[in-house]
Amino acid sequence: MMGKNKIILLICILLATSLAVVFFDLVKLDNLQIQDRQDKKINNVSLEDRGIFFESLEKYPINKNKIKNNIFAGISPHHLLAADLIAELFSVALSNQPKTVLIIGPNHNELGDALMICSDYSWDTDLGIIESDMEMINILLESDFIKLDNEIVKNDHACFNLLPFIKHYSPNSKVVPILMSRKIDIEHSLEFFNFLKNYINDDVVIISSVDFSHYLDGEIAQVKDLETISAIQNSDYGAIFKMTNDNLDCPSCVAIPMMMKDYLENSKIKILKNTNSGIMHNNLNVETTSYVTAVFFGGDKQEAKEEQEKILIEPTAIKFLFFGDLMFDRHVGDIIDKKGFDYLFENIAGKEKEFFQGCDIISANLEGAVTDDGAHYDPKMAYDFAFAPKIIANLKNYNFNFSTIANNHIFDQGEQGIIETRKNLDDLGFSYSGCRDRKTGDCSFKILNIAGKKIGMASFSMVYGILSEAEVEKIITNLESKTNAVIVNMHWGKEYSRDYDAVQKTFARKLIDFGADLIIGHHPHVVQGVEEYKGKYIFYSLGNFIFDQYFSKDTQEGLAVKAVLQNNNFEFTLFPFLSKKSQVELMQGEAKKKFLDDFLLRSDVGVEAAENMKFGLIKDNHSPAQ
Repeated sequence: MMGKNKIILLICILLATSLAVVFFDLVKLDNLQIQDRQDKKINNVSLEDRGIFFESLEKYPINKNKIKNNIFAGISPHHLLAADLIAELFSVALSNQPKTVLIIGPNHNELGDALMICSDYSWDTDLGIIESDMEMINILLESDFIKLDNEIVKNDHACFNLLPFIKHYSPNSKVVPILMSRKIDIEHSLEFFNFLKNYINDDVVIISSVDFSHYLDGEIAQVKDLETISAIQNSDYGAIFKMTNDNLDCPSCVAIPMMMKDYLENSKIKILKNTNSGIMHNNLNVETTSYVTAVFFGGDKQEAKEEQEKILIEPTAIKFLFFGDLMFDRHVGDIIDKKGFDYLFENIAGKEKEFFQGCDIISANLEGAVTDDGAHYDPKMAYDFAFAPKIIANLKNYNFNFSTIANNHIFDQGEQGIIETRKNLDDLGFSYSGCRDRKTGDCSFKILNIAGKKIGMASFSMVYGILSEAEVEKIITNLESKTNAVIVNMHWGKEYSRDYDAVQKTFARKLIDFGADLIIGHHPHVVQGVEEYKGKYIFYSLGNFIFDQYFSKDTQEGLAVKAVLQNNNFEFTLFPFLSKKSQVELMQGEAKKKFLDDFLLRSDVGVEAAENMKFGLIKDNHSPAQ
């Protein structure tokens, strides 16, 4: 009996040993000549869970039907948390079984003494060996762009995390892995592309191995991703290379396929997915990493332009962020005295004030005079606002740089108050426009020079009566003839009414007939709807931004609008927010959805715009002034 037990025990030991060997062979996705990665974690998902890889392959089978439109590049994450996105991307991007996959990813640790580093290893994955394309590597090494450093490349997950996917979806492809430094600028990228394009053909697919926004909460991450995606779609190289790691961990990696797209005739880009680790974990309040997948396709090198058009290295998009009424007197002033100015903004700004980064113009309606030391002058009124310059100076820390001062409170401190307001704003470096209520003149507008374009910023107030249409028409017409776009701020409407009225609607349409391209409204202290007229948009009221009207839900809801002017078109992103005793925070989840649904009901826009508005977006395909 004991002998049988010993035999059984021996058999169990042998079976356990064999199973252990099989298990460790299975979970070892790649023997990439790198240190053991079992203890490494990506976004709290341990690589010990190899099942995530195999599960993603099952979800996205190999595409045996070749894609008719030639795919020449793709954008892929390199975190295994996003394995499903990676698998989907490669199932499409490698469907034509290319001879070579050129992987370009960030040099995460900025190691080595070259801007670009490659490897000539052959990679032994659990699914088989992937050879390096020595022919292309040797060509690259003959240039002045790239140095060989196997030790650095083999330890960077920007390349090695993608290799098993490549082996699965295109088993016979060879690879050229390249790590790119963040020090690479637009000029270096263009120089490298002009060299590389001579060796790219239908048998080569470029994969940009990049992750998008980092270290942001999920809500702000989505905002940053939309900016980056828009820049990619619109070939805005200037914006791409201005982006920090908050947006993109390797600008040059994304720029190379963008340049190929611009080089080929009739080529296109399709965004497949955009998500982030916060959404995947159903928690938008933690620091996240964002993921975007995309394919570049179409075009034919034989039909490529004989001489590549010059790629613009300056930003081609102009970004605005608009808010409604801003007031720092009365109870708001008391809060600032007790808790400090930053208390008002800390919940909306983000840890590094990310929400207020990346815009050319950030503007609000300054509801009161900026007098010396915040002085109040006779005669005193029931509603009598004045702000000290030292308070307004704090707005610079959040990148506010433009104010509309056309409103019914700019005259609270009389003519002296207006004189001091203009002087103090000038001294603080703020641009502004606007005369007192119902008045027009040279004070009504300012022309701003941004990214090689001229933007006309006009501001009018008609609270206690109607403006002279003839005078307004003269100003708008003049601006239209001198600028690339005209944006009008309007202080108007009935206080606390959530619906815009016939007077606003009639006057707004005349403004557009005169030549305005966008209208931003305020004064009612609540958010009113948006209207589309002749392809132009009228935001009738953005509501309060910072105010002390705590008596109703509507007066403590506001709307920020990001407007991006790109290729003579406007696109908008809507950011509803809550004010809790003057401390502002973005709406999220169901609260945001409910606000946008309600906002849409009070708006009048086209079918396509209405569909996008449910998600906080408005895309405008019409052209403003040239």
